Amino acid sequence: MGGAEWRASGQPWDAYLQSWVHTEGLHAGQEILGELNARFDCQAIVYGPYFFADLAATGDADEQAAIDNGLIQANRIQYAGRRKKPSASTLRVNGAFPACLLLTDRN
Repeated sequence: MGGAEWRASGQPWDAYLQSWVHTEGLHAGQEILGELNARFDCQAIVYGPYFFADLAATGDADEQAAIDNGLIQANRIQYAGRRKKPSASTLRVNGAFPACLLLTDRN
C-alpha cells in the first residue's frame, strides 16, 4: 500500500484503507484475540510498539511515546495462553485436536 495508489484511487483515506484491509484479508486485533481466547486461556497480554522500529529516523521508544500520549494506537499484541482442555464439543481433525501457533517477535 502506498500513497501513489491511494491518490490514484480518488477515494478518501478511510475508504481506501478499509478497501485495502479487506483485499489483503487483514483482521482487527480484537478479532484475532477473540479467536485466540476461544482456543486458549489467556495468561498474559501486552500491547506495544510494532511499526516504527523499521523506520530509519525513529524507533520503538518514539512509537511508545506516541502511544502513551494517545497519538496512535498500539499495534503489537503479545499473547501468552494455555490450550484449553478439550470438551466433547471440540472439533477434531483426523482424530486430533487442531493446534495454533502465534509468532509475536518480528526479529
